[in-house]
Amino acid sequence: MRFNYMRIKKFKCQNQGLNIITRTKDVIFAIIKEKYLDYYENFI
Repeated sequence: MRFNYMRIKKFKCQNQGLNIITRTKDVIFAIIKEKYLDYYENFI
């Protein structure tokens, strides 16, 4: 029982880590898109 609980906890932590990574990626892509759009508009 205790071993199972630890496994679930570990899995949740790993899952949270993945969510943070994907969220960070989304944020970085959003920033790049915004900067690129600003540059593109200025270029035109």
